[in-house]
Amino acid sequence: MKDVIIISTIILIFVFLFYFLRVETYFLGDGYQAISLLDSNRVLLKDTEIGEMIVHIWTRNIISGFADNKALLSFQLISIFSGVFTLIIAGILSAKLFETTIKKIIFILGLASGGFTLLYYGYVEYYSLFISSVVIYGISGLLILNDKMKLWLVIPLNLIAIFFHILGVVLIPASIFLFLIKSSFWKRKKPISASKKYILTIIALVIIVPIFMYCYYSYYFFRFSIIPLFADRFTVGNYTLFSINHTSDYINLLLLLCPALPLAVVYLSNMKERNPIKSEETTFLALFVSATCGAAFLFDPKL
Repeated sequence: MKDVIIISTIILIFVFLFYFLRVETYFLGDGYQAISLLDSNRVLLKDTEIGEMIVHIWTRNIISGFADNKALLSFQLISIFSGVFTLIIAGILSAKLFETTIKKIIFILGLASGGFTLLYYGYVEYYSLFISSVVIYGISGLLILNDKMKLWLVIPLNLIAIFFHILGVVLIPASIFLFLIKSSFWKRKKPISASKKYILTIIALVIIVPIFMYCYYSYYFFRFSIIPLFADRFTVGNYTLFSINHTSDYINLLLLLCPALPLAVVYLSNMKERNPIKSEETTFLALFVSATCGAAFLFDPKL
């Protein structure tokens, strides 16, 4: 009961923070354009984020009779709701992940302090529900590995992420790993040997590389979204994959998403216990993080 009261209080505090510290300017990204199009009923459904856009249209239609600024209010409601829903689900799932109250509190506060939570402060963009689905997917994956959640749930969770944004496909390798690690064949030997990790890597590459090449040569939008390895006629300011400009932008993004990253690196490098969590969890988190960070590295931040 004490845990419920403490976690509920923390979530309630963030509910007020999401609302009272909500964004008041909307020029970042396509903010003004998104509000204008949603308000004028001329929204173009993008294949890349069709789920999130549909939810915004539904919300706008529901509140149209109660508010004049229905477009802006739609973005704010979905943004704040996404944050509150994510913290509530994280609070519920943390009870299954951790036994002590302090670990549950640290887990919730750690999630709430991530840079991605800026999307929950009334931010005008089509990413808040997608980010929430990714966070919930990651927590659920850990519960599945600990036999505290049904394996089949990973399928709808992954599909929901893809529905909200096409980049949800980067979670597929982690989903495949969950099915492999829970199969009877994979359970014959523990812990995960180096050969099994190589097999996992090869399977992931066999799946990812052909899909990537197909999209690259079949869709111009996809091709132009990927930062080129070398400068070409479309490159602006020598902004290539390993250029100083892109590298600094990427480091800035990582520090924004995880402000405590430098402290985490120092802590892990000085930690006496080299394997604090099970190897299955380590591999899952590695696939989960490397896929999402890899996508953030490859795709042009201007888009």
